[in-house]
Amino acid sequence: GKNAFFKDLTSIQLLPSGDMDPNVLSLRQQFLVKVVSAAVQTLCSAQKAKEVSEEELFPFEKGKNWPTLAVDLAQYLQVSEDVVKRHHVCELYSYGMDHLGEE
Repeated sequence: GKNAFFKDLTSIQLLPSGDMDPNVLSLRQQFLVKVVSAAVQTLCSAQKAKEVSEEELFPFEKGKNWPTLAVDLAQYLQVSEDVVKRHHVCELYSYGMDHLGEE
């Protein structure tokens, strides 16, 4: 605990055993799963309403592939990339985008 006072704020703080706090990992995983879910939901709603432009859906980041970004972040946040990828595929299938889920 006291060592945390002398470390950089951006460094990863481990428990005394050297492991990452499971609660922190769980929260990070939940965040990444929500990012993927929101991206797939936005993609599905965009396909249903073809008249909506891409700029209206993502006004700040045109053309950003959020599920891929979430998988890349998972590696840095010490979350299993497979969990995020599996969730992405399940979301695609649940919204009826089987052709994208197969890829």
